[in-house]
Amino acid sequence: MRILVALSLFAVGAVLLAGCGKDAAPETLDVSGTVTLDGTPVARGQIIFSDPSRQTRSSSGEVVDGKFTFTASPGSKRVEITAMREVPGKMDTSNPGEERPLMEQYIPGKYNSDSTLTADVAAGSTTFEFKLESGR
Repeated sequence: MRILVALSLFAVGAVLLAGCGKDAAPETLDVSGTVTLDGTPVARGQIIFSDPSRQTRSSSGEVVDGKFTFTASPGSKRVEITAMREVPGKMDTSNPGEERPLMEQYIPGKYNSDSTLTADVAAGSTTFEFKLESGR
């Protein structure tokens, strides 16, 4: 009887351990590129690649001196680019006794909240150039 119990416990343990393996990590590719606004590199900002079908997670990276590098899953992506800058001569006084420079989003909405930008991430096609126009 002890042998039967021991074998049963062993079998249950083996089944449980078989289900504990790590899932294969989703495939990602290194993406990189440049972002300019009116021909000038964006000094500091954020870029997001999101899957319009929401099948994969969004990926993002920092834009520094007009350049970005991060990893993203393959496929068609919606691209959003944001960047903040100080508003000259304006201060945020919303916290009593505290003044901070007022910041503004200076990348037009058609490149972020209402983005029309896209990128197709695929092996051999992972470098992108985004030439944004302010519409001035």
